[in-house]
Amino acid sequence: MDYFLPGTNGIEIARKIRESKIQAPMILLTSNRDFRIAIEAMKYGIVEYLIKEEVVDSILPRTVVSVVDRHRLSDRIAAAEKQKLFAEKNAETVQELVVTLCHEFNNPLAAIKISADIILRQKISEEERSILTKLNGNIAQLEKQIVKLRDLSSEKMHSGQHSSPSQNE
Repeated sequence: MDYFLPGTNGIEIARKIRESKIQAPMILLTSNRDFRIAIEAMKYGIVEYLIKEEVVDSILPRTVVSVVDRHRLSDRIAAAEKQKLFAEKNAETVQELVVTLCHEFNNPLAAIKISADIILRQKISEEERSILTKLNGNIAQLEKQIVKLRDLSSEKMHSGQHSSPSQNE
């Protein structure tokens, strides 16, 4: 847009555009070489400030293309950053869920293990002792798997790797 407009100027138009939350790249053309105007223009989102007398036929089109390309790139970067933040939040949520699940499994397993140990100290038959010993072995296996799950989830969270559980066994 031109700096001099009927009843207003390009900086006021740029200010109104920014106040309206419109995100469009703007170029200001002027015959005025006052760099205070250029600084004021940049405050309101004008990305290029061109002096009319210095703009040849090839500079303005290249400037427009360059400004549009930079704006598109900026939009892509913002979208990628937003997507990355969303992925990080999802990973944190999954990690919290895994930690909670591990805790929820460990509590009853610990109670069962303590109860089995208490019963094993009692006078019981060999068959009952064998069953409780197998139970303790199975609980130990479950505890190992829970630790693997917790550690695997933690590793993925910190390294960003996506390996399947079978690769880590």
